[in-house]
Amino acid sequence: MRIAWISPSPLLPTGLGKVTNYLTQGLAKRGFRVFIGNPQYAGQPLEINSVIHYPIVESNHIPRFLRAVKPDVVVVYASHWVPPYNRIAEICQKLNLRTLFYVTVEFSSLSVHFIRPLIGVNFIATPSQYGKKVMVEHGIPEDRILVVPHGVDTRIFRPFEARFEGFDDFFIYGMVARNNLRKEFPVVIRAFAQLPDEVKESSLLYLHTSPVEENITLTGSVRGWNINILTAKYGLIGKVLLPSDADKWWGVPEHELAQIYNALDVYCHASSGEGFGLPVLEAMACGKPVIASNNTAIPEIVGDAGILVPCHEEDIETAEGFTVATTKIKPFSDAMAKLYYDENLRRTLSQRALERAKQFTWKRAIDLIEKAIYLALEHPRLGPEILRFSKPILSDTNQGMFSKYIPRGKGLALDIGSGKLCLAKRVLEEKGYNYVSLDVRSSRRVMVVGDARYLPFRDRAFDFVWCNQVLEHIPTEDQLRVVEEARRVGKHGCIIYPSESLDCYWYDPDHKQISCGVKKISEIKEGFYVLRW
Repeated sequence: MRIAWISPSPLLPTGLGKVTNYLTQGLAKRGFRVFIGNPQYAGQPLEINSVIHYPIVESNHIPRFLRAVKPDVVVVYASHWVPPYNRIAEICQKLNLRTLFYVTVEFSSLSVHFIRPLIGVNFIATPSQYGKKVMVEHGIPEDRILVVPHGVDTRIFRPFEARFEGFDDFFIYGMVARNNLRKEFPVVIRAFAQLPDEVKESSLLYLHTSPVEENITLTGSVRGWNINILTAKYGLIGKVLLPSDADKWWGVPEHELAQIYNALDVYCHASSGEGFGLPVLEAMACGKPVIASNNTAIPEIVGDAGILVPCHEEDIETAEGFTVATTKIKPFSDAMAKLYYDENLRRTLSQRALERAKQFTWKRAIDLIEKAIYLALEHPRLGPEILRFSKPILSDTNQGMFSKYIPRGKGLALDIGSGKLCLAKRVLEEKGYNYVSLDVRSSRRVMVVGDARYLPFRDRAFDFVWCNQVLEHIPTEDQLRVVEEARRVGKHGCIIYPSESLDCYWYDPDHKQISCGVKKISEIKEGFYVLRW
């Protein structure tokens, strides 16, 4: 059987890359002819370990790749709701090809963005029971989903002696993850900062990530935490370790990653959501006691082999319409202190982690993905009826979060500092307004290019003025002027900006100090200042 496997990063030591390599090589050893569509490869087709890599650098390369390979089944393992992967099911329908989507679910609520690209898919695999449960709740038939958990190679990830050179006498906490907003590095940093002084003095926090990640999302936003700013803010300079430049950008081979896990005393993993949580499993296979967020798929991995930290009851909605849960800081810090003081508990959790990790094998994963491939051959395509339970898309995380401050109305609404994507447009139009965007930078969606300090409109020209998280980007001495201009041109309006108590204020180095004059006329709501008139 011929398999076309489409996935990002198959040659890089990332989570997606590792899973792709283990599964495709396992299928190749069982006699499948496997072809990988590789976005990171731009040369001629190349065979590596019995798997042939094809370049699909441009989105129009995907149909060409599929026509050349003539697969029996197309397997997609990627963030299927983002381009170019969100059109693959449609392309396969036109080419009359069977499709299996291997889907990760990191959220408790799914939007149309997530569900729509699954129309036309023959079968779905997902690495967790949690993922299956959420998809069923959102309209995917239960009998069209198979749970295929990832595995861990215990020949590589196993306990052995390793320490960070020069830090033998320190107790080391650590976390391994890519730097994006879903990975809650601020939770771990703040939890470490809240440790008792005697614990903090004899401990270090190692974060295997990049200090600032520029990751462009669907909304075009830069999404990542500024680790250096957070470290300085919480007084932890010299206490937080980061990897070398080469490691943080390109990752490390598995045997080096195993050395990192083994150099830790406790593995910490705070995340607002995981489709599986491979680093947690790898750390457990190395016998590390684990502290992790009690949400999404993470409890399925950890079980009773670690400490699961509760999340806040109120979920947060993301830019793409997904809902995520955030981890509580104080309980996380308490768990870190508990494992520092209690050696017997560390030993118990270490033994449990080793035993539990043995349940997750790549052989089982390959068996199940093979089963899913054959099920894709048997089932008809999913139809548009799967959209009936999906959520409408909110324009932006905070546009949706703060839409309660936008009254229903009619007439014109001005969005000051709209950005090139005009993220508030959908919300304002849903509230009944005719949308007008203003920004200092031009783009095809920006209607008016202008300076917020000198708005080119007559007095009370707009029925409503919206200015969300713009003020902190304006020099402090000019902020009051922007507020005055907004109130001049708008009969009603709302200006929102973050409090310095929020990590989202600190992760962006461009944020300016907020003027005292502006603060005096604002009210604090949910960690943000809100000014309404």
